[in-house]
Amino acid sequence: MSGTDPEYIASAIMRFPDPRRDDLWSGIGLACAYAGGAERDDLSILRNACGGHWPHFAQGAVFAAGARQRAGNMAPHTELACQSLCGMSAQRTAQLCDETLRNVTESTGVAYEEWRRLIREHLQLNKELSDLAASCGEDYRAQVAQQQTDPGHAFTHAKERLRTSSFLRAARNV
Repeated sequence: MSGTDPEYIASAIMRFPDPRRDDLWSGIGLACAYAGGAERDDLSILRNACGGHWPHFAQGAVFAAGARQRAGNMAPHTELACQSLCGMSAQRTAQLCDETLRNVTESTGVAYEEWRRLIREHLQLNKELSDLAASCGEDYRAQVAQQQTDPGHAFTHAKERLRTSSFLRAARNV
């Protein structure tokens, strides 16, 4: 519809009511990572334009990486989109897709929405850890990098998620 004109895409999405924008940004992330056609600058403009919808935008790229990995046809534009939108390689992004799917339980509600939510939580946690690491010393940055190598880190135990969130809140107040 809009090709790779990031300004047009962003303005078209802004014409929709806010509750619809999460799904629209997710679809744009999927298109950028799966179909391609967006250059690094286009992805940067879109990432800035999506604002608070970023976790949904990046979640679309996670789905695309997972689909490409399952099909065995990872592409350079998928790598570029995953690095730009998710801050990790396409391979790791595809692992996140698979790991979060394994953590979905039917009893928690609609499985598809739960899957999307788990991905967004992981992406948000990675972003918060990266932001925190950027403001800390080299030793802490190495610890954060180690935690980010496990795609299931934020989802293995609910208690661990709460502890990590408490740690992040406490660290921000230091």
